[in-house]
Amino acid sequence: MSLPELIEELFSALYESRTGIFGDKAEAHARYEAILERTTREFNCDRVTLLKVIGPRYHRWIRENKLPQPPKK
Repeated sequence: MSLPELIEELFSALYESRTGIFGDKAEAHARYEAILERTTREFNCDRVTLLKVIGPRYHRWIRENKLPQPPKK
């Protein structure tokens, strides 16, 4: 089952904010936060609920896209 485009965009922004592969991590994190806000409005749910639902899927998304695991904080 494919993910909605907005969730794909959110995962991409999260990955970028954790790895800094395309530049400044702070800018990437701000982009992630903006997309997260848009996603909560789109799916009409709060941030905590959304992250509980999609959080486990994030690591599978990384594997499916054959991306290196982001460094642990």
